[in-house]
Amino acid sequence: FSIRISSGSRTFYLYRWIGGRPQRIKLGGYPETTPEAARKLAEKSNGEVAQGKDLAAERRTRRLPNSNDPTLGKLLTHTLEQHWKPNCRTWKEQGRLFEKYTPANWNSRRLSTISKVDVLERHRAIGKENGCYVANRWRGVIHRLFAVAAEDFDFVGGNPVRSVKPFTEKERERFVTPEELPRLFDAIDACEDVRIADFLRIALLTGARKTSILRMKFEDVDLARAVWIIPANDSKNKSPVHVPLVPEAIEVIRARLAAAGDREFVFPGRYGKGPLVEIRKPIVAVFKAAGFKAKDIRLHDLRRTFGSWQAIGGSSEL
Repeated sequence: FSIRISSGSRTFYLYRWIGGRPQRIKLGGYPETTPEAARKLAEKSNGEVAQGKDLAAERRTRRLPNSNDPTLGKLLTHTLEQHWKPNCRTWKEQGRLFEKYTPANWNSRRLSTISKVDVLERHRAIGKENGCYVANRWRGVIHRLFAVAAEDFDFVGGNPVRSVKPFTEKERERFVTPEELPRLFDAIDACEDVRIADFLRIALLTGARKTSILRMKFEDVDLARAVWIIPANDSKNKSPVHVPLVPEAIEVIRARLAAAGDREFVFPGRYGKGPLVEIRKPIVAVFKAAGFKAKDIRLHDLRRTFGSWQAIGGSSEL
């Protein structure tokens, strides 16, 4: 219980730790509020805190009109439709991270009720259960949602994610060794889905990113010049990328072109109308068949394998 004097005004406060952080709860100003009344209010507030109430969050809710303080679920829907789907190729992954790792009851919570402590505790829990990388990706999703809230909803409650530090990530150095490559190629050759087998061959032979390979079109490949031009829309840096094709890669693409019919994508989806989308499970099965332990090797590690080949040959990685 304290009194704060500033510019001649006197205000009573209850100062205590709530949810692992210090909070100052305003009780009333003097002389409108007497010391005796302020002490009674402090006792009442202490009792409410003991029952689990977040008095600071309730004050923020009263300050903000509902139109400026949407629920997290409403904000997610707005962000998906207005920002991520039109502009972000990884919007499905953003949505998946939110749905899988955000507590279900957060969807109905207004932004003003989500505190730094809430985000910090959830971030730590995800890190403990699923690893630092996943926890940091989830943190990034929530951070971007609050940024949209400030821009589109004029939310003035601040971004509780900003002061939650991400975990330190150690970059993986795993790549397929020369001793492991024969086993991997045998597993690729034995894969029943030719699209998955050819996808992995192109990934190993070009070092290109997963999304770029999945969206490869026959019109983007110049077999005569042995080059694949990744359009600006499909490249990470938003500019065209010229990828040289080794003879083995050309052979794979020629074989797919011969069986393509009128399909435009080198790796078409199940019904041929769009690109192949779901590849995680069949690729995991290939890695397992090659003798790799769970999570020991990942698709992105094939880029490192390609890079190591180039380093040995004296070239720079694409």
